[in-house]
Amino acid sequence: MSQSLKMRHVLIVSCVGLILTFQNCSQAAFDGEGENEESSYESTLPFAYSARIDTIAYMSCSGMSENPPDKRGYFTLRAGAYGVCNPADVNCSPFSNPVAGLSMSTEFRNATKFYDKKQKAHLFSMSDKNANTFLSLSIRSAGNYQLPWKEGNLAAGEELDAMLPALDSTAIAGPLGFSSEGQMMNYFPGSGTQRLMEGSLRYYNFENTAKLTRDTLNQKEALMVVGFSTAADPLEVGLRSPDQPATGTQLPTNRAYGTGFNLQFELPTGPSGVRMTAGEQRALGTSAGVEEINLTNNQPTGASWDCNYNYQFMVVRPEDKAAGRVVCNAVADVFNNATEQAALNAVRRVLRVEDWFVDVANRCIMPKRTGDYCYGNVQGRAIMYGQTSCINDGTRMCPHVVSVCIRR
Repeated sequence: MSQSLKMRHVLIVSCVGLILTFQNCSQAAFDGEGENEESSYESTLPFAYSARIDTIAYMSCSGMSENPPDKRGYFTLRAGAYGVCNPADVNCSPFSNPVAGLSMSTEFRNATKFYDKKQKAHLFSMSDKNANTFLSLSIRSAGNYQLPWKEGNLAAGEELDAMLPALDSTAIAGPLGFSSEGQMMNYFPGSGTQRLMEGSLRYYNFENTAKLTRDTLNQKEALMVVGFSTAADPLEVGLRSPDQPATGTQLPTNRAYGTGFNLQFELPTGPSGVRMTAGEQRALGTSAGVEEINLTNNQPTGASWDCNYNYQFMVVRPEDKAAGRVVCNAVADVFNNATEQAALNAVRRVLRVEDWFVDVANRCIMPKRTGDYCYGNVQGRAIMYGQTSCINDGTRMCPHVVSVCIRR
């Protein structure tokens, strides 16, 4: 091979090497820039979650300074997304899609329309506005949504309750990422007690606390809130807001992502359909028990809630039934007509069959396993079951009630 040919070969190889090196460097720089752009876009994604509940229940049990052995059976407020049907719709298919639950917000779905479903599931944890949050149930000050209503120390499962695992966790983000437009999900895969979208608050240790909580809600000084915590911590009190600052700890007090519920209480209504004339306002109001508020604009949503008096059930102590002081049957769930079926469907959303007998004809319930906890220390006082009026004094007690409201 001539010297000139050798030189030409060396030059060609050198040029090819330079071109390949440039291409590799350029590609690496381009890839890094693309990743940065993608990461930057993910950080600007809108809020991803929308939640709707379809049931609110109030249990007036109080004086329970000794906690019951199983908190599942006892609560003050319980809220959740339970049904695929309205309880009164006896012909509804159980395979229908849920009418309440967790869904992907329209804004987030539109912003991620070019991502596949698996990528969307990952985006919840990669987006600043959506990672590390609980769907949180609480009572909040009407003047400051960042301030929970409490007496004493804040406790998870009492003043605050996470209705699901962290929303960016695999158990929630996976099904939500694969959900279709407009689909709501109220039941998720996994183990443990947080598969159903449900939360419970408990203010039942002392009667004065239970009454003060009702009075505060009645006067609209506070409201029940289903919101999204600023961190996936069971004791996190902050709620995410459209106005949330990028830095700092000062959170907006008058707006939040989520829904508020003004609750009104009234005297209970007996099985005959006649409301008590005197006593304790221990039942959710039948005409205006629930008003639903969009917390992002503080306007009523216009949703209709049914708090029918047929959805009120008196709590009976097993020992009083055994002594013949009250009629309440410890039987399997039975109903005689469509009205009773609707009432049974409503109360069974919040009272598990493992925990309570339900006598829908006499509109009463009895605990199955826990004995008498609802009334606390009776101290020989007589419970005034089925009376048109009652009084709490040294010898008498007003009956406790579970009342249920259903979103229509």
